[in-house]
Amino acid sequence: MPTPVLTYTLGFTLNQDQTVGSMTLTDTTDWASYGLNPADIEISWGYNGPDGNPYFVAAVGSTWSIFPAISTSASLPLPLSMGVIQTGDYTIYTNIYSAVGPVDVDGGPDTHNLCTDFPTLCLETPVDCNRLIVAATDATGWAAGGWTVNSRSMRLEYPSVQYHADITGAGPTISTNGDPIWNGTWTASATVNVTKGNYTVTLTTTKQFQVTCNLDGCRIQCMFKTVYANLQRAFYPDNPSLRATILNQLSRMTTLAVMIENSIACGDDTFVSNLMTEFKILATGKPDGGDCSCCDDCSEPQPLTPIGGGGGAVSVVAGLPYISVTNVGTVYTVGTTQALQDQLDWIRQYTFTSTDGTVDINASLPAGSPPTVTVDLSVNNPATDSMQFTWTITPGVGESLSTPIIVGDLFSAAGLTITATGGGFYAVPGFYAVTGFFTGAPFPIEARVSVGNVVRKGSYAATERYGILVSPDKYTSGGNFTIGLKAAGNLFLTNNGQAKDISFFARYITSMEIFVTIVKKQ
Repeated sequence: MPTPVLTYTLGFTLNQDQTVGSMTLTDTTDWASYGLNPADIEISWGYNGPDGNPYFVAAVGSTWSIFPAISTSASLPLPLSMGVIQTGDYTIYTNIYSAVGPVDVDGGPDTHNLCTDFPTLCLETPVDCNRLIVAATDATGWAAGGWTVNSRSMRLEYPSVQYHADITGAGPTISTNGDPIWNGTWTASATVNVTKGNYTVTLTTTKQFQVTCNLDGCRIQCMFKTVYANLQRAFYPDNPSLRATILNQLSRMTTLAVMIENSIACGDDTFVSNLMTEFKILATGKPDGGDCSCCDDCSEPQPLTPIGGGGGAVSVVAGLPYISVTNVGTVYTVGTTQALQDQLDWIRQYTFTSTDGTVDINASLPAGSPPTVTVDLSVNNPATDSMQFTWTITPGVGESLSTPIIVGDLFSAAGLTITATGGGFYAVPGFYAVTGFFTGAPFPIEARVSVGNVVRKGSYAATERYGILVSPDKYTSGGNFTIGLKAAGNLFLTNNGQAKDISFFARYITSMEIFVTIVKKQ
């Protein structure tokens, strides 16, 4: 058997303040190429920090060890220096251990650099007073900086929760999008999780900004009502000269109002601004429009109403998933996104194959608009039925079984038990019967058993690693097999290395784990 070499990926995760972080090692080794079963493997690992100090040691039986049959990754916290995470070179040490083989291979040192040169999260908050739209945009150049956005959470808060519910979204831009807006202090926030190279960071920023739009549909209406009231007063007493002046004023205001509405629709914002200033001066004599509100006695701020919006609503042309909308002025172009094109290409180019002949493939394309493609797959050589579990023994205290991993429907954990019994290889106590794992009648099986994570007592802590061996006897027609615990080598010479009961191991062992795999015999 060739000596196995551990292959893995290493990633760093930390917060924006660099006060909390971790590293994650993920096993990518092809164990089958070394003739090893992942269920028999333990990967222990540790690291030295950039300061040169060891923070975690690669030791068999450590709580952060990786068991590939259960999980291929494990995480360790990153060390701090002066309250922040240490940056620089982290030195990784690894060990591959298997009682089956046996295998005991050290790996490393491998160097992985952690750099924390994060970009500044750029949050823009444009306010369109012409159309009365408030927006928040994540304008950070993630892609240009080599970053990949994993997730994004955007929030736009109104000046008061009484006005409107917060606007949220996962895209780079969110906006009121035609909902009513109020003048006042708004709050925009963004939380973005991004990855670059081998580390990931979550960045958060919050920005407060003012909305001070001083001309909307209601204020225009208010100015018209004020000037019209002046016109009515010019009749009593009769003042023809004043009436003519006010009528001319109203005529000009009407013309300006129509021009403002049309200019907004055409996207001519510079002209709109000039027209609004002229309208306010004409109506009130002041460039800011004077003290003109939308109601006679407002105890609370009033929502701003878009000019020409038809009852306070703004018509917004927005895209949907896979549909893009762009505009130049009032000309809108609707098209499909590249993501949709990629999906269509994927469907068109997708081909089902079974290169090894283990799967039968039958596809049909019935008539219809659109047609429904039906692909029927049947397995020629299904996976072998199996059961895997771990038996943890704490001599003198108790035993426990992990939740079994079951493939197929021939094995069951419902009646699984391990019971001390006599007999066995040496005809003395110390053998343990494994029973109750069939769903139906017993059938021939293969039992693969190994030991690991042995924790010894006292002076025995530094003795040879293979201090305990386990041996399954042959499957019996009664539907069970036995596990024998035997002292290995010259570690325990008592009784000539015969099988021992739990009381014997209690003198020397704190705990140990027995890894069991049961498969249907082919």
